[in-house]
Amino acid sequence: MSYYKTFDDTLLPNETLKNKLNITDEKILTIKKYTTAALHEVEFLKSKKKIISINDLYKINEILFGTLYSWASKKRTYPLREGDHDFMDFRSFGQAEIYINKLLESDNKKDELSNLDYAKLLDFINDMHPFREGNGCSTPYIFAVLSS
Repeated sequence: MSYYKTFDDTLLPNETLKNKLNITDEKILTIKKYTTAALHEVEFLKSKKKIISINDLYKINEILFGTLYSWASKKRTYPLREGDHDFMDFRSFGQAEIYINKLLESDNKKDELSNLDYAKLLDFINDMHPFREGNGCSTPYIFAVLSS
């Protein structure tokens, strides 16, 4: 059994992500993913919701990708690698969430965030990579709301 077995279970035999719309062509799915997310992004930004914890990131991922993927908003429970980079071990997510929540609490108290504030939060969330799909699309919305 592969160390990445659970990850492999999210792929069709042609390596396209399994999805609720049963799209089997990766290029068509990619277009659908970005157009669907863009529509939901506009609605999310209009709502002007306040980001106060990592749980809000899970909600954002559900809003953006819930119509496409059954695992949207669900924390991954398996190792994840992209190229030669292994993302944070999922068994460390509890501690990561505590740290991210502390950063968000501190950032929410500031009138203006510095580049370093953004970089620390983005770096840590990116390395955590809590979702199977949509990490890169979900994270910027935390910054959009924090900076408004």
